[in-house]
Amino acid sequence: MKKFITATDKQFDCDWCGVSYMGQLFAAIANSDFAELLQVFGDADETQTLTFDDDGQTQTYEGYTVFIGMQYDPRTGFITVNLAKGV
Repeated sequence: MKKFITATDKQFDCDWCGVSYMGQLFAAIANSDFAELLQVFGDADETQTLTFDDDGQTQTYEGYTVFIGMQYDPRTGFITVNLAKGV
């Protein structure tokens, strides 16, 4: 499965990741829970550099240090994490 990797190399299964037209980063995380994701993605040091690895093709996102929120999708089981760029 694709991976979403934090600045300190914490890795999460991730179905998709991208930046919205409003400039916010969204990532659909699998096989995790709210408490763990809140701890990791609420830490600006963890989210300073994020990498989406799609089977060897990587996209790096810099500066998304502001935690906006999370949403659970019961249809897929994914938790979507929402971050914005810090000042």
